[in-house]
Amino acid sequence: MVGGNYDPATMAPGVYTYTVTGVAPCTNASATVTVTENAATNAGTNGTLTVCSDGAAQSLFAALGGTPQAGGAWSGPSAVVGGNYDPATMDPGVYTYTVTGVAPCTNASASVTVTENAATNAGTNGTLTVCSDGVAQSLFVALGGTPQAGGAWSGPSAVVGGNYDPATMNPGVYTYTVTGVAPCTNASATVTVTENAATNAGTNGALTVCSDGAAQSLFAALGGTPQAGGAWSGPSAVVGGNYDPATMMPGVYTYTVTGVAPCTNASANVTVTETSSPNAGTNGSATVCGNGAAINLFAQLGGSPDAGGTWSGPSTVVGGNYDPATMNPGVYTYTLAAVAPCVGSSATVTITENAPANAGTDGALTVCSDGAAQSLFAALGGTPQAGGAWSGPSAVVGGNYDPATMMPGVYTYTVTGVAPCTNASATVTVTETSPPNAGTNGSATVCGNGAAINLFAQLGGSPDAGGTWSGPSAVVGGSYDPATMTPGVYNYTLAAVAPCVGSSATVTITENAPANAGTDGSVTVCDVGAAVSLFAQLGGTPQAGGAWSGPSAVVGGNYDPATMMPGVYTYTVTGIAPRANASATVTVTETSSPNAGTNGSATVCGNGAAINLFAQLGGSPDAGGTWSGPSTVVGGNYDPATMNPGVYTYTLAAVAPCVGSSATVTITENAPADAGTDGSLTVCDAGAAVSLFAQLGGSPDAGGTWSGPSAVVGGNYDPATMTPGVYTYTVTGVAPCTNASATVTVTETSSPNAGTNGSATVCGNGAAINLFALLGGSPDAGGTWSGPSAVVGGSYDPATMTPGVYNYTLAAVAPCVGSSATVTITENAPANAGTDGSVTVCDVGAAVSLFAQLGGTPDAGGSWSGPSAVVGGNYDPATMTPGVYTYTVTGIAHARTLQQRHGDETSSPNAGTNGRHSAATALRSPLRAARRNARCRRNVERTFTVVGGTTPRHDGARRVHLHAQQRHAGSSATVTSENAPANAGTMAA
Repeated sequence: MVGGNYDPATMAPGVYTYTVTGVAPCTNASATVTVTENAATNAGTNGTLTVCSDGAAQSLFAALGGTPQAGGAWSGPSAVVGGNYDPATMDPGVYTYTVTGVAPCTNASASVTVTENAATNAGTNGTLTVCSDGVAQSLFVALGGTPQAGGAWSGPSAVVGGNYDPATMNPGVYTYTVTGVAPCTNASATVTVTENAATNAGTNGALTVCSDGAAQSLFAALGGTPQAGGAWSGPSAVVGGNYDPATMMPGVYTYTVTGVAPCTNASANVTVTETSSPNAGTNGSATVCGNGAAINLFAQLGGSPDAGGTWSGPSTVVGGNYDPATMNPGVYTYTLAAVAPCVGSSATVTITENAPANAGTDGALTVCSDGAAQSLFAALGGTPQAGGAWSGPSAVVGGNYDPATMMPGVYTYTVTGVAPCTNASATVTVTETSPPNAGTNGSATVCGNGAAINLFAQLGGSPDAGGTWSGPSAVVGGSYDPATMTPGVYNYTLAAVAPCVGSSATVTITENAPANAGTDGSVTVCDVGAAVSLFAQLGGTPQAGGAWSGPSAVVGGNYDPATMMPGVYTYTVTGIAPRANASATVTVTETSSPNAGTNGSATVCGNGAAINLFAQLGGSPDAGGTWSGPSTVVGGNYDPATMNPGVYTYTLAAVAPCVGSSATVTITENAPADAGTDGSLTVCDAGAAVSLFAQLGGSPDAGGTWSGPSAVVGGNYDPATMTPGVYTYTVTGVAPCTNASATVTVTETSSPNAGTNGSATVCGNGAAINLFALLGGSPDAGGTWSGPSAVVGGSYDPATMTPGVYNYTLAAVAPCVGSSATVTITENAPANAGTDGSVTVCDVGAAVSLFAQLGGTPDAGGSWSGPSAVVGGNYDPATMTPGVYTYTVTGIAHARTLQQRHGDETSSPNAGTNGRHSAATALRSPLRAARRNARCRRNVERTFTVVGGTTPRHDGARRVHLHAQQRHAGSSATVTSENAPANAGTMAA
């Protein structure tokens, strides 16, 4: 042992003996000191702990350095439970770990500085619907919640500038990631991008049609690749997407395709131009004479032809005239060109040219008075036409001049001109000399088995006798005998004296067989059939050349149902005498041809009523026919509900030889407009816009219009701008279909308002405060409170409740969501200056700590005041005056805020409790009463007396000074120091 001291650093505990050597005869004296060594307290070394504001609770003990002892106590900004720091309920700052030492070892402390990093917030998942040709839109704005800026995007396409651009990017799920500051983890939220295809009505087009042309598709005239299903508008109503020149006006027709939100409608125009079709009139004809004047061809056309056309034909047409002198007859065509798409028009004039009549030139004929007849025609000069008529002194028979019967003179030959040609005439002058007279030719018809006849008797005139006969058979006795002779021409000849020539005449013998008209026949014809030969209906081998008689005149031997009456027609062959006539009949029967009318058409609606097909036929159809078509026809009706559109044929059977008749009705069926079925929609008054179309039942057609209490934009109901009620969706039907409508009944529920987050700082011994009054905004009443402590009566009472975050929640009627807001309560501990104390010092003693003399657990950091200035918190008898020294700790005032985030929280300083000597025990009751009545806004001062000398005084020198000062928030305690004589006696209780 060195210097009589025990040094725990170098020495071992145990029994140490102190021996004083006695002066003889006194013996030595000994005493022992038993040294017990308690282990020094170890709280470890200071550490740090960084946590995330939404992280799990972590051990503060584990954050200490060194090898701290277990079993210590924690203190800090928030109460520590279980040795853990929980970011959900605690405030960051310095947390002190204190291990209590076993006397005389002092306590050991170490701190853990807790830093709390804010949790990363990427917001909540959102959605974004864009149009494929729309502008770029912010993905960040589409996130829900309150996401932090500065994150990074990833997804199907690279994200530039935080925007989604439909022109360069693909739809899908885009993820927004905010990098957390360790130990906080990264936070992510997604925006699901849906891209609606842009509406395409194609590009503007043009359509040129002919004013009398067929209907044409307007859709086909659009450029680009337009979508089907749009609507047309223009100068005339558009049916079936076609432009029909017969019923519509030319101009600009607009095709509009309704876009699916957010895509807008698209439109394109078709400009329709109509050109006129030329009119060349109707075909005509003209007959001219080969030597006639020129005629105007245009004047021969029928109808109302347009001028300005061109002529073509067998000869070149000059000046629009036909000249018989230079041109050839035939078909001449008048042609008018047209502006496309109209086609040209043409009509014809058929020219028939009649040759002029030609009677030849005048001639002369000398004959013998008994000469044979001679041809007057042959006596004409030139090249006369045959077929003319003779006139003169005697009637001319057969074109001959017969001296036997005619008078000589001038005979005129006239050829009748075919209009417009005039008649032509020429003459033959006949001179007659005296000839012999063999009579005139005669003839006789005999039966093949008849008696002989005298040939001379058959001669005409007054023949001179004495002539000779010649012929097919030798003539004996001037007779013809059918039994032995051959029929034919028998000549009677008389020699003449010049200049007359001999005279002869003939008797023509005809030997007739019996007449044969065949046998009776019959024929059945159709009333609209072609003409049939009656002769062909006779039986047997009838002779040709007979004559027909009957109910109607027979022309050409034919029966024509179009002009003749049925019945019995008689064919008669005239018998040559001595034979009688022969007759046979053909009985004609006529059957009727049926009439199915003319083709018709009808357009019906897919949900329309049945229509009568017979009523759609044109003309005057006969009843009683049968129908056939794509579907079976029942009762002659077309029912759109059960039948397929198409061509339906009406057929009537006929009795042979008539053929059946048929006509068609073409049924076109337009689909009925479908607006779906009625629906309903319940929305929240603070909710997002909702599609009305999506609420309809069934399968409604797109492209309809909405009407209701408010104007509908984009087909959506927006609670922010619109009034609830019945909204009607109307789809326009294509005629004859009517419009279809369905409704969506919109009901709006109210969204509750819990106000905005608030906060308040209270004193641990303060009065209860109303939590509802701390909410911001205009919160609705009637909600419920939850938090670290049960909330009674809507108030926070520091005396019974734990500070923290209190939630105010209002339930909502679906689809509105509930609303909540928070009030964050921070509770400051009351300022604590400890309790009054006293100390007695020697006027020449060392300086002593005034703070150490205070009772209780005073807060550090206060200030001292008294008779002398206090330096370093010590009382120095050498320089200071004894008396009452006051220790003041400034309290943190009560505060409230309505901000959503927590402000920094400072600990209420603790100046401890006043120190006291034994005589101060009687003052505890009034001090406690004063502390109960003081609030955090008031200073509390406590005093104790410092008495000079070694023994406290018993008189009035000890006292307690207690007062409350309203102006300052804090706590104070005082130490009264008083110098006295070295011995002031003993302290009385």
